[in-house]
Amino acid sequence: MIGKTGWTHSPGAPLTINVEFKEDWILLSLAAPKTHAASPVVESLAPEKVATPEVPAIAVPAGSAMEGGILKIDGSFLGGGRGHILRSAMTYAAVLGISVGVHNIRKSSVGETGLQPRDAAILEGLTKLAGGKIQGGTVGSPFVTFHSSASNLDCDSFVINTGSGALTHAVQAALPVMLSRSAALGGSEVEVCFRGATNLCRWNGEGGFEILPPIEYMKLVLFPVLRRLFGITLALDVRRKGFGSLGEVFVRASADQWPLPCFEMLDRGEAASLSGVTYSSAGIPRNVLSRFLQGQLRKKDAGAAIVFKEALPPLPQHFTCQGDLPNDDGVACGLVLAIITTSGCCFGGDSMGRKGVAAEAVGEEAARKAVLAFQRGGCADEHLEDWAFSNMTRCTMSTSMYNVEHISVMCILCIITSNTHTQGKRHI
Repeated sequence: MIGKTGWTHSPGAPLTINVEFKEDWILLSLAAPKTHAASPVVESLAPEKVATPEVPAIAVPAGSAMEGGILKIDGSFLGGGRGHILRSAMTYAAVLGISVGVHNIRKSSVGETGLQPRDAAILEGLTKLAGGKIQGGTVGSPFVTFHSSASNLDCDSFVINTGSGALTHAVQAALPVMLSRSAALGGSEVEVCFRGATNLCRWNGEGGFEILPPIEYMKLVLFPVLRRLFGITLALDVRRKGFGSLGEVFVRASADQWPLPCFEMLDRGEAASLSGVTYSSAGIPRNVLSRFLQGQLRKKDAGAAIVFKEALPPLPQHFTCQGDLPNDDGVACGLVLAIITTSGCCFGGDSMGRKGVAAEAVGEEAARKAVLAFQRGGCADEHLEDWAFSNMTRCTMSTSMYNVEHISVMCILCIITSNTHTQGKRHI
């Protein structure tokens, strides 16, 4: 096997993913030993290297291979059709200095096949940050190729406008490129202006709502953890909230080295404190924000504070309220909560107000997300696991370790991309 990953799936039950590349196929196999019944109490256990029995490999059409010096990736791989594979692949191309082509873009999306305007805006921004050129980058195109070339390091003005799309997706895609560029410039600060929706709740096409990671999550959870793990400098300035399309956020980043230093995140620790932020646009009744945290629902105490009280011991709390914020003409409200542990881990949960849903129920949704992420036994919530993993795989010729409970599509994509490019020289 040229790529092997081992995590503690649950106490006493390590899960191993083996990845093997064969021409135009990728062979994936999973191995996990038999386990005893799980204890009802979740304990933090550091993953250990454990010999696990091999099981027959499962052949999965990969659609990923090096052809003519271009790493080609199937954008519909593992059901990815909402743009995350496209964004991650282009970020890899930019920071690794390689050419990457993605086909079948958003193939499984309903009503959004092909390259979308927000995708094109992100690709244009990555091109300016890292240099290079794009082929097939027109809106609606089912394929795009990014050819990286560090040729414009003298450019110092960057704006990425995702329109009605979530600007947090653009920040996620651009941040590694910003850090790489900063290191190439001797640690100088790189600033990018992001425009678009800062907080977005939309129909998911399956009869329900989809709440995309809000900008408060980055400020409350993502950025503090990245600063601690990598020793980088990050600053986020929200100039205007965008509940539709007119948000504006400035991000400043700097790093002394690239690839980033390795890290270990193995000990979850115990819950030490709670933090959070509630927010609303003009026109939302002021009592809604306080009801997110605690109020009455069916004549019973309800809200985020009640969920935390039932699941966790008494902890120091710090919640802030942001009402009547400067924003576009959208009307919205919501909250982001975080559980911080004794080891510095941070578990986030968020939700947004919707028609017909009580404010107390919205608060409980956010709190339950944070509590569930904490109780799973890993060291990060799902959003952070994806981001931390993508950075970990860029720590060339070194080893980083962290305890993870959830293995996502993005984790597997990171294995595929980094190992295909380096011919298996990266071991994750």
